[in-house]
Amino acid sequence: MSTFSNAGTKLVEIFNKMHQDTDFTDCTIIVDSIKFECHKIVLATDSEFFRRMFLSNFKESSSREIHLKDVTPVVFLIFREYMYKYDSKVLNNYDLPTLMNLFECGNMWMAPSIVKDCATILVTRAQGLTTADLPIFFELGHKHNNSILINGITAILQSQNVVPFNGNSSFLLNYDIFQKFISFYRNGNADALTENYLAFNRRLKRKHETEKNANGSLNEIINEKLNQEKSKK
Repeated sequence: MSTFSNAGTKLVEIFNKMHQDTDFTDCTIIVDSIKFECHKIVLATDSEFFRRMFLSNFKESSSREIHLKDVTPVVFLIFREYMYKYDSKVLNNYDLPTLMNLFECGNMWMAPSIVKDCATILVTRAQGLTTADLPIFFELGHKHNNSILINGITAILQSQNVVPFNGNSSFLLNYDIFQKFISFYRNGNADALTENYLAFNRRLKRKHETEKNANGSLNEIINEKLNQEKSKK
């Protein structure tokens, strides 16, 4: 093992020890009123988001308490543990929705290590799924321009001799992603599939507009009744 490898292993050991010891924590991350004691150095080591925050002129850089949005306490708890331990094996214990949330947060917080490990596990899990389950992974990879997910899911699609087509799941994709997705569909006409996609989304749009108008009418009726009751008093 090289000197650099030894140094990296030692650093992880130190971080792991810090994870157990909160005596010298210097920041508190708050997620939905749940408080997590952390070390700025640990969060900033592999997260450009936290590094910039702690070095910036924003109030978070000088404040001990930092409020985070767009994340659940459970997901941040897992993220925090990973940042101290860098143990990808632990991530294997979590279900697909949790891993996808971690992947999203890793991208949001610019933390490449957890993004890489989550993407790798997602691709491995995707190998046991049907093609009908793959659109969400395909879109997630393109959303964040993640080569591991894009190449991994592409390889799975290309390995299929017959690719079943699930209109409802794939029709919910962004148009550009849908076009890339159907390029792997060997048993159908791309133009016909595109027309079906557009027709489906036109129907979906009309449905949403109808529901919106119905809700608006219902609110008007409720407000009218309330005003009538007030006028009687």
